[in-house]
Amino acid sequence: MKKLTLLALLISIMALATGCAPKPDASVTGYFDALTKGDFVTADTYVNGETKFDDEVQENLSKMITSKLTTKILESKTDGDKATVTTEITAADMKILMPAMLQEILPQIFSLAFSGAADVDKQTSDLMLGYFTRACLKTMTLLT
Repeated sequence: MKKLTLLALLISIMALATGCAPKPDASVTGYFDALTKGDFVTADTYVNGETKFDDEVQENLSKMITSKLTTKILESKTDGDKATVTTEITAADMKILMPAMLQEILPQIFSLAFSGAADVDKQTSDLMLGYFTRACLKTMTLLT
């Protein structure tokens, strides 16, 4: 009787553990929700990685860019312990934004570089951050 009870208990625990595993859709949604909120620590819990920034400007730019993300789950397939989630991601079109930004502020950056100012790096960062803040970000849709 003890063996039967122990076996039933083990089967129950395994069934509960399997049933409590996060669903692939929920993981993908949780990851992108965290990114959109600028919560990179939570986003990192969904992937093997650790987000690190060189400075506050880089972190603010990343938050600004990811705050514009929108996602839509199109399909989810599970095969054993592997899952594939097809997701439509709408994000800022950096291919358009970066050249436009450089064209607008590059002359100002060169001017700063040759000005002899002590805080050229900070002023350059401020110019870039200001551009991103003012920019009307076009969006593009990606399927991943």
